[in-house]
Amino acid sequence: MNLLVTNLGPDDVYIKTAASAAAAVVGTSTPVLARSQVMMRRPAHTSIAVICPTSTATVVFTPGGGS
Repeated sequence: MNLLVTNLGPDDVYIKTAASAAAAVVGTSTPVLARSQVMMRRPAHTSIAVICPTSTATVVFTPGGGS
């Protein structure tokens, strides 16, 4: 399975997945640039965290099996 992460906001965000209690950290988590998408292999984790250090953001997570 894949996970499409879409950042609809005007600022970059950072995401982190974990088995439990994920905590996103600027600089060490996966960046998703403003108004862009990242496709990643969907991990077997149950927790996803997002941080936007400059403002609020709208981030959409879409699971799927496409390529």
